[in-house]
Amino acid sequence: MKKKIIFNCTTNTAGGAVQNAVNFIREIYNTYIDSFDWYFLLSKPVSEQLKDIIINIPHYISEKTPAHSYFQRKKLNNIIKRINPDLVYTSAGPAYMKIKSFHLMGCSNPYILGVDNSIKKTLFRTFSSRLKRNALTIYQRHHIKNSDAYIVQTEHSKNQLLSVTKNNNVYIIYNSLAKRFYDYSRLQQHNIEYKSYVNSLKLLIPSAYYQHKNIEIAPLLIKKIKDKYNIDLYITLTINDIQFKNHIENLPSFNLVRNNIINNGPYQHKDALSLYLDHDVILQPSLVEVFSTSYIETIAVKKPLIAPNLPFVKSIVNNYPLYFHYSSLDECVDSIYSASLSLSKKRELSNYEEYINMYGAQSQRVNKIITLINSILN
Repeated sequence: MKKKIIFNCTTNTAGGAVQNAVNFIREIYNTYIDSFDWYFLLSKPVSEQLKDIIINIPHYISEKTPAHSYFQRKKLNNIIKRINPDLVYTSAGPAYMKIKSFHLMGCSNPYILGVDNSIKKTLFRTFSSRLKRNALTIYQRHHIKNSDAYIVQTEHSKNQLLSVTKNNNVYIIYNSLAKRFYDYSRLQQHNIEYKSYVNSLKLLIPSAYYQHKNIEIAPLLIKKIKDKYNIDLYITLTINDIQFKNHIENLPSFNLVRNNIINNGPYQHKDALSLYLDHDVILQPSLVEVFSTSYIETIAVKKPLIAPNLPFVKSIVNNYPLYFHYSSLDECVDSIYSASLSLSKKRELSNYEEYINMYGAQSQRVNKIITLINSILN
């Protein structure tokens, strides 16, 4: 008799978390659907990217995240009790539920793991906002402890989580590249385009909107690099229209550069590769992160990556990016300029093969998770 597994991604509602869940489910559907008796608890954003296969898999779509809805938590718990699975795998914890079955939980919440106080003060400038964030962290840390074992994505994250939960059942399984990116990295190993002269740049910030993503610096960068280096910078954002209006269009700096900023809107994983390839440089200005696939996706397409000089970035991609101090727009502009110079000459891709082999394809990551689940159940 097959073991019963529930995959829970009801807290995966935006950005890379949605893409990771979609990639995982597609790999399960294509390769491991007969290995276990599966049931899928889905967030609405995840379900929307699985319309072609969702009819063929047993599932429930949670209209609201259980983080914000007692009703949804109760509904999800009732489903889990009815199915009585051998294991529940929550992709992005906390699940905000006490689950009686063996609970394997992924943790990629940076506030749970620990954020430097100087970064907190940058993001939350008032005492009341810091108090609110700290209260939410306490709440989330309480719920993250409701698990039997954990999956994290880096050694740095494992050490942080151990200090929070005191639970030694923490397994490191690196994040990975979606199939399109991995295949491209293998097929294009020696194909890098060079520009003879660069006086304009297309820069992509592939990120959903959260306060800590630091996307508001975009209009300021356009003006600064024009004044300092006479480069016309064109920036593409990938946030929803309401967030673009509320957080970007309302900035005083926006009106001067409105023709240089395009909002592509959130993109589906099938469109990600072409979006990256259509740009010269990738900027990931986030101040708080655990793992962003945009770092390794940038490496896969051999584009320059610009990122703040923070420990979590170095734990993922070490010396590949052009770094800047997170509080210095001038350093960020200098890094963008350095990236523009690298586009017009042959450049060494630092440890390219090492990164691709370490993170590998999504199929390899899913295989490692399935192997872990088998070891737990047996």
